Amino acid sequence: MTTLPCPIPRAHEPRLSKARRQTQQCPPLPRAQRGAVTLLVALGLPVLLGIGALAIDLAWLRVVRAELQNAADAAALAGAQPLSTLLPSSTQWAAAEQQARQAVPLNRAAQAPLQQGEVQTGYWNPREPDQQLQPLPHSPSAQEVPAVRVTLRRAEGHNGGPVRTFLATLWAQDGVALHASATAARVAPGTVQPGGVFPMAVSQCLYNQYWRSTGTPPGPQLDPATGAPYIFQMGSAYHYGGCDSAQWSSLQGGGNSASEVRALINSGNLQPLSAGDAIWVQSGTEATLYNAVRACSESGNRSCAQVVVPVLDAVTAGSTGRIQGFACLRLLDAHAGQKYVLAQMSSACLPPVGGGIGTDFGVRLPPRLMQ
Repeated sequence: MTTLPCPIPRAHEPRLSKARRQTQQCPPLPRAQRGAVTLLVALGLPVLLGIGALAIDLAWLRVVRAELQNAADAAALAGAQPLSTLLPSSTQWAAAEQQARQAVPLNRAAQAPLQQGEVQTGYWNPREPDQQLQPLPHSPSAQEVPAVRVTLRRAEGHNGGPVRTFLATLWAQDGVALHASATAARVAPGTVQPGGVFPMAVSQCLYNQYWRSTGTPPGPQLDPATGAPYIFQMGSAYHYGGCDSAQWSSLQGGGNSASEVRALINSGNLQPLSAGDAIWVQSGTEATLYNAVRACSESGNRSCAQVVVPVLDAVTAGSTGRIQGFACLRLLDAHAGQKYVLAQMSSACLPPVGGGIGTDFGVRLPPRLMQ
């Protein structure tokens, strides 16, 4: 009797007849190897659980790290708030440190309130962000500005210790140490948004005469007789030549009417202004505008007692000039008959909104993060 080979069954093939099945001698199918899958699961489960725990721990650490950074940012910004002058007094430095420390407990990290942080005050060069904070005492360069640096840690002895994680607990470890730092300072603006610029252009020469641009840090020149910034008269280029000329400007308007400037005295610039922008310097004296300035100066209602003005390389009536920076002037009075504004250099101006980094002529933006 001929033995037929045992075929491999296929789903689409017809069933074998009973006679043919009887002539085939097929070996019995091997027994299923029971327990293999269970063994593989048992061996792979710890690996899978470890990978899952690691992913959860890493996500948790990123969350805590972000919380620490947000808290450091907030504390540094709070600390920089009192630093409103170019050369802060010891009282302002102390207030800056106190406000930064008081802001720390207002924040949380790893579901627990923060308790303490490291606060440093000193000077920072915003044009070189890789430079470290120069702690006090320090003689600042012309480019450096007062700043506050806050460092927060979750580590041994700091804010409840290292951050606990699942794997650290599993391996009987203390946890993972984390830290975050932030530096905040006030800088001079490179751009001033609408409403911040007064429509009077002054020359760089005026600032060379009454402003210590190379000081450490820059600031108004002081009158030896009074110990205060010099008081000076500035006016139309037709009456005050050289460094003491200051001419009305319609800014981006390009017009020569007194009504246009009078509106800008009340509203400020209508569009953003940046260093390098061209503005129009009006021709003529426009004596009536001096009465408008007197009404809002310190002799009047003080609404324009501190103003931000554009500084030009040179002030030439009836032409355009390019902005070199934004300066702060204290307007004491004005005289229509003699056509002058009585003023002082100042470092107390704060534009409503600004941005960028510009030449330091006494205008300071609200505190901003340096890194």
